[in-house]
Amino acid sequence: MFAKMEISNLYNQYLQALIKIYDKGEATAITHLVFKEKGYFTKGRLPDKNIDLAREETDDLLGILDKLKKHVPVQYALGYTWFHNLKFKVTPATLIPRPETEELVLQAIQFLKPREKPRLIDIGCGSGCIPVSIKNKFPNTIADAIDISENALNIARENALLNKVAINFYCIDFLNRKENDFTEKYDCIISNPPYIPKRQISNMDKNVSLNEPHIALFVPDDNPLIFYESIAEFAQGHLLNSGKGFVEVHENFATETLDLFKAKKFLAEPVKDIFGKNRFVHFTHCL
Repeated sequence: MFAKMEISNLYNQYLQALIKIYDKGEATAITHLVFKEKGYFTKGRLPDKNIDLAREETDDLLGILDKLKKHVPVQYALGYTWFHNLKFKVTPATLIPRPETEELVLQAIQFLKPREKPRLIDIGCGSGCIPVSIKNKFPNTIADAIDISENALNIARENALLNKVAINFYCIDFLNRKENDFTEKYDCIISNPPYIPKRQISNMDKNVSLNEPHIALFVPDDNPLIFYESIAEFAQGHLLNSGKGFVEVHENFATETLDLFKAKKFLAEPVKDIFGKNRFVHFTHCL
């Protein structure tokens, strides 16, 4: 247990510690985020008049800092993140949702908007951020979500409860699924599957490679499109003729992913993210 501290001293302690791990801009952004989420910012800044933090508050902030110094991502250190303006619990059992995936959700929302009671499935749901966000937007949606990890599904169920939506969660190994695992047809098939070749682990930031679940990130070096192949085969039998598929992809394999869906007799198109990278593929049946 630590003695109480002045808020500005603790803020500076964060900066001094994190600048040894991150560049100045990122260290400042992480520090700002923690203090903002803990309610210590007024109108975007620390209070002009310095205040003493209670011992419990000091303990909490120093506990978070201790995790950050060990390369734990700030979202895991806080225990939650924000996605599509909704709060989501995250742990090392789940990927931390990225801004690109918010774009994927917005693309699906645009497609689903005119539909009265659409049915969707999220393949590899992790924290549940995709189906929960869509269900929050369109309460009449029937949403199924699958993941290989029961630990991830437990977090996803908590997030559905937290955001007051009903999702059907299933623990299924999608690459080794059985024919009777799925009987429905869907208006929307959506997925942000693993797509990073294992050889790239050494090039990744430590806070990602040391903390986020490898099963949700990496694929075999000799078969980086393994999940897209399986999604395409699944969609052949489970995507409605009027339906549409949305997948997030590795920018270096966007062309190959597009060609894969076309080879499976889908109409497929590449879609860039806000940074101009080929980050998504949309696909529909050829009618």
